[in-house]
Amino acid sequence: MPAPRSCSTTAWRPARRDLERICCWVHQRVVSNDNVVQWDGCRFHLPPQPRRFSFAGARVQIYQTLDGRIVLYCRDTRLPHATPSGGWHFHVATTPTARAPVGLRSG
Repeated sequence: MPAPRSCSTTAWRPARRDLERICCWVHQRVVSNDNVVQWDGCRFHLPPQPRRFSFAGARVQIYQTLDGRIVLYCRDTRLPHATPSGGWHFHVATTPTARAPVGLRSG
């Protein structure tokens, strides 16, 4: 028989709003002179922001969420970005690709 509860409140707490910044992989990159961040074979172009015209030389964090989305931040500011396919995005859907070991690659 379980022991009686000593506290009437539950231990469950709602998840934080920034859960996508907690449960993810974080990669740091420096923005090139043409406002492009390169990571994992992808290029992300950063447009001018109201408070900052250029991000050249800035350190940005690339958050790769567990479902494969990519989110860019400069400090606490979430950055919209464009991909080579065109269009401005806050999230870029990516598909994790399995890479063959170097000796097994064709071509």
